[in-house]
Amino acid sequence: MGRNGKKPSFAVDSQSPHFLHPLDSPGAITTMIKFDGKKYDPWEQAVQILRIAKNMRGFIDGTITEPTDKSSVEANTWIMVNSMIT
Repeated sequence: MGRNGKKPSFAVDSQSPHFLHPLDSPGAITTMIKFDGKKYDPWEQAVQILRIAKNMRGFIDGTITEPTDKSSVEANTWIMVNSMIT
């Protein structure tokens, strides 16, 4: 509990890598290039550009890691965003 008796809030700024836009969903089309088992390079490049544009590169390269306190709101947010990327 916070000083005023309320639970501390956790707000995710739109510039944060933990931010998910309301239109982000597991079924959303992320790139127009469909990976068909061939031509991996163009598909991989399109996915990397998308992840950079959505500020999610740190999840992919490992610089943003899961918080150690698994019960924290921040950990839940990390799990949510990481699940979307996966």
